[in-house]
Amino acid sequence: MSKGHGIQAGKLRHRLTIQQRVESRDEIGGVAFNWSDLVTRFGSIVAAKGSEITSGDQQDGRQSSEIRIRYYDQLDSTMRIIHKTKIFNIVSIIDIDERNKVMTIAATQDTNKLITFWLDDESNDLTDDLGNPLFN
Repeated sequence: MSKGHGIQAGKLRHRLTIQQRVESRDEIGGVAFNWSDLVTRFGSIVAAKGSEITSGDQQDGRQSSEIRIRYYDQLDSTMRIIHKTKIFNIVSIIDIDERNKVMTIAATQDTNKLITFWLDDESNDLTDDLGNPLFN
């Protein structure tokens, strides 16, 4: 297989959850935005570069990453990707060679913002704020 036309299964070692933003309304008409799991895929994550932005007395760390997954036609830049406790915000999506085989996703991770997780007393599983298991 030539380079760029596929992806070896062994390179897809990261379990990734793709989430979409959903809007809900409360009983008095207020709007709240949450994230909902859309699909789980395996992929690779490569850290591209890190930067620190200083604003006032705060430091904001960002990590740029390249994520590769097999083609998924519903993916768009309004979604985000979760890997364990890390949140990756999608910046751009490239369909390699326009062949609908492999996608390269440019993403940023706010290194100061991680998912809170909980230990389920009954099952001893780690879950996120929504009760989704972090490790399967």
